[in-house]
Amino acid sequence: MIGFNPGSGSGKRTSMVEGLAAELRKSGLKVLVSSKVDEMVSGVKREFEADDLRAFVCGGGDGTARMMAELLPAGVPIVIFPMGTENLLARYLGIGSNVETAVSSVLNGVVRTIDAGEANGRLFLVMASCGFDADVVQRMHATRKGNIYRWSWFWPTWQAVWKYRFALVKVTIDGGRVLRPARWAFVFNVPKYAMDLKIAPDAEPTDGKLDICTFPKGNLWHGLLYVATVFVGQHRRLTRCENHQTRTIRIESEARVPFQLDGDPGGELPLEIRVLPRRVTLLVPPKS
Repeated sequence: MIGFNPGSGSGKRTSMVEGLAAELRKSGLKVLVSSKVDEMVSGVKREFEADDLRAFVCGGGDGTARMMAELLPAGVPIVIFPMGTENLLARYLGIGSNVETAVSSVLNGVVRTIDAGEANGRLFLVMASCGFDADVVQRMHATRKGNIYRWSWFWPTWQAVWKYRFALVKVTIDGGRVLRPARWAFVFNVPKYAMDLKIAPDAEPTDGKLDICTFPKGNLWHGLLYVATVFVGQHRRLTRCENHQTRTIRIESEARVPFQLDGDPGGELPLEIRVLPRRVTLLVPPKS
């Protein structure tokens, strides 16, 4: 089964889906293709329960992979076919956005099981966050029309710079330890973020833990400082910046603070997060 999101990224790669289906059919496989979520889910479940599913190829960005992993039964072998703007999970796994790589993953792929995070009952594979960047995500999706390009983020970011108020959030980890008050909070399953910022460079999606990083100050200038120190790998030396590995996290605020999951808007705090060890099964290229 090939499922793809025609709205992912710029939309230019959706024509590759037909080429991928043709190549897989040449190998003797029966291939079903759909861009409708309900058809993808019902088709995968039907073939999986009949023990007749070789793989589900997920064409889209990080948000599409997150959604499908959430909707499909645990154990379904997923092949990531990156078609989004950032494709953070694919980049971490070393998966290129080409037909040859996807075919290799389906026919000769190596099974790799990874953890997932669960946030208010919803899965995320890469990261969750609350505060400024989640406000940008929320603004983007509230006005989104069609596909997203990198420059599409400029206006939502500019609006957030002038309108977001950087409310304080309270973070509690492992059921009782309260961290210092913060205005930025990032939770990572894999060590990837936009612009290749390594906010949690030690995050590992097979260790049964999530990595959380918080920053205390809330304005544009401190935000630029945090970005600069992350670029040079020195942010963990900043006073009152906290970094921890944990299995459970609660984030709350007296104000209305948005959160996002893998680049999709999630809602508003409070947020209950836990790790789901080995929740997702992937097929990756043999040399990945």
